[in-house]
Amino acid sequence: MFNWDYRRRRVSDIEMHYVECNPENSDRPPIILCHGFPGLWFSWHRQIPALTAAGYRVIAPDMRGMGLTDIPNDYNDCSVDHITSDLFGLMEVCEI
Repeated sequence: MFNWDYRRRRVSDIEMHYVECNPENSDRPPIILCHGFPGLWFSWHRQIPALTAAGYRVIAPDMRGMGLTDIPNDYNDCSVDHITSDLFGLMEVCEI
């Protein structure tokens, strides 16, 4: 069994919620699992243990405006450019 860490970090202009599961002594690259609409990090709850058991560090965020991640005031702030920026910011805070 692996520990699932629930985190909230400032990413771009929002607080992003994500779940991280990290095996010990892994030399494999991390995987970020992104859900669609409507969805949450929980969409991946069956894949996370299998990927972690295979030695991958898994990060599954609630995307912008969904779940426990902040909802922007303006719907225009949910564009592909903003979501892409969020993912780059998530990689930074997770030191990927």
